[in-house]
Amino acid sequence: MTIKGRVIDPVCYMAMNLKGEAHKQCATACGKAGQAFGILDEKAGALYQVIERASGTDPNKHLWGHEEDIVTVKGIVFHKDGMHAIVSQEITSGS
Repeated sequence: MTIKGRVIDPVCYMAMNLKGEAHKQCATACGKAGQAFGILDEKAGALYQVIERASGTDPNKHLWGHEEDIVTVKGIVFHKDGMHAIVSQEITSGS
C-alpha cells in the first residue's frame, strides 16, 4: 500500500500537537533517543506508526533525513483495534 503524509514524532504530536518545520530538530532528537516515527496522513486523518517485522531493527531506517517532511511511503500496512501501522519499504520525498 502507498500512503502520503508527514514524518512526525508521535509522542510530541499526540501529547503536545507539535509538528512541522519548527519541530524538526526536536523530532530528530526524539528519533535518536529511540522513538519510532509516524506518518501523519492529514487528508485521511490517520496516523501510521512506523514498525518493523523483526525485533532489534530500526523502524526509522528509511526515514532519517525526512523528519517533518511530506513523503510518500510504500510498504505493508496493518490495521488493528483502531490503530494503523506501516512497515516502510520505499520512501519518496515531495509534497
